Amino acid sequence: MAFHEYTVYGAVGEALGHFNRVSEHFRNHQQHDIANIIGKLCVELVQVVEEGIIHVLENQNTVDVRNPNFSAAGSENPVSFGVQQQATMALRCEADMSESETSSHAMNKLPAPPGLTIQPGAGSWAEIANRSVTAGPSQEAAQLMSPGGSISSREVVAARPAASPEPAEEKAGIVRIYGPAKKGDFRHITSRIREGPLQEIRVESNNSVRVVFQHVSHALEFVKSNEEMQQRLGQGRIGKGYTVEMADIIDWSDDLRRMKQPLRERRRLSFARKGLFTGGLTETKWKHEMLTIAGTGNVDFLWVFNTGNATAVFSSTIVARKVLDAVNRWKDNRREYLGVSVGYSSDTCEKELILLRENSQPYYHRHAQPKRFMAPRRRPDYRQG
Repeated sequence: MAFHEYTVYGAVGEALGHFNRVSEHFRNHQQHDIANIIGKLCVELVQVVEEGIIHVLENQNTVDVRNPNFSAAGSENPVSFGVQQQATMALRCEADMSESETSSHAMNKLPAPPGLTIQPGAGSWAEIANRSVTAGPSQEAAQLMSPGGSISSREVVAARPAASPEPAEEKAGIVRIYGPAKKGDFRHITSRIREGPLQEIRVESNNSVRVVFQHVSHALEFVKSNEEMQQRLGQGRIGKGYTVEMADIIDWSDDLRRMKQPLRERRRLSFARKGLFTGGLTETKWKHEMLTIAGTGNVDFLWVFNTGNATAVFSSTIVARKVLDAVNRWKDNRREYLGVSVGYSSDTCEKELILLRENSQPYYHRHAQPKRFMAPRRRPDYRQG
């Protein structure tokens, strides 16, 4: 199987995602040491892959140890060297962030050593312990350790914490999908993405769609999966007539940062209230207002589960925020929206959404509805009495 460099990065991104879930499992079971080790191994993994890719590019060949006919760099649909470098740095950043979060979580669980006195404002024991690993001895600490120091060695005083460097921020990944496209019609694309949350999906032209993943590792994983399916089945994840490429890796914008906790913005909003679609607000009216606020071509899909619950998915987190703000205003001055609970929910691209009707029957697409059994009509009996 011929891998390009971006496929290697995609494999690493997929592995990091799995390792993150494994470390989270151990973290939930209070096995913080194990989770910390996994985080460090993730960093080492990315570093090793980076070194390997550098050697490959230096030799102007790409060799797969499992397949001597591995494609050379620069073959069909390669990713530019600049994007390769960005992918390496972005994956390293995600691994570093994962390790940092794992270490911080573990350190916060540690009790303070007996007898240690911490001055107000010096920070928690976890913060001081963490600083001791990364920061060198401060001037005050050196003075305390010197023979001529004016403070007794019996006194325990917390030194002024050294300023720790800001951790590198994660990156977002842009995937471009080529094939038949129409403005506002991208459900056939989002329904086939499951790797992670999207910040935006936009139809650029009648044959190009731009997809922005919050995390570059998710974008690389999607591209890798698409290539594997293309080789195996003759068509990719989106379907026949579509091609997928890793287009760019970008810094997080303010909109991408808002997708993190505590805001955790998503393209999807959930609406709930007892009797939501009674007393003035109908399903038709709600859908019309969602389409009006979002604007033409900015709605992925709208779904009503029952008389009290509905969900709406939009083209971007920006549009979802706009709708959320409008509904929150309506709750104060429109009777039909009084008491409505509305908020962000997981993107359908990161967590599968089971669409059920009020009778709990799964939803079937129009072209895939099960055929009802119809008993044959009884022929009239014309026999004489």
